[in-house]
Amino acid sequence: LVLEAYWRKVAGDRVALYRRMQGLLRVELVLLYFFAVLHKLNRDYFDPEVSCAGYLLVEMQKRFSILPGGSGSIWFSIIGTLLVEAGRVPEAIGHFEKAVQLDPESYQAQYNLARALEDTSQPQEAAAHYREALRLRPEDPASHYNLARLLEMAGDVSEAADHYRQA
Repeated sequence: LVLEAYWRKVAGDRVALYRRMQGLLRVELVLLYFFAVLHKLNRDYFDPEVSCAGYLLVEMQKRFSILPGGSGSIWFSIIGTLLVEAGRVPEAIGHFEKAVQLDPESYQAQYNLARALEDTSQPQEAAAHYREALRLRPEDPASHYNLARLLEMAGDVSEAADHYRQA
């Protein structure tokens, strides 16, 4: 409510508001993240009807589009990461896919989706997203290594060797 009142006062200057509030918002995101990690065994964590943290996240998304990641993809990446940490990788894939859909030029979204797909035994789909991650960050050793492993398992030893060398 305080942010909402302040928002009305600055008459829509989202950049100025974010710059003034970015420290507080980042602290709030970190606290939300650690709350999730500490309570990751609670399967209702993301149900806003049950979880106060889930409710807070939903309300923040509805009211304030000033938070980092103007496309909104960061929220889906955060939720996907929390789901992975909670051992709910298949559920995380949908969130990572939404992050990629909102921001296909996000290295982190592509990489997160590739890892989740790999963890759920979808190597061809994972390889495609590792390739996208490498298009965005050609020097990334983790993407090279993970792609090389997938290629080696698929029998493409020559290309796998190239990626191992770059890892």
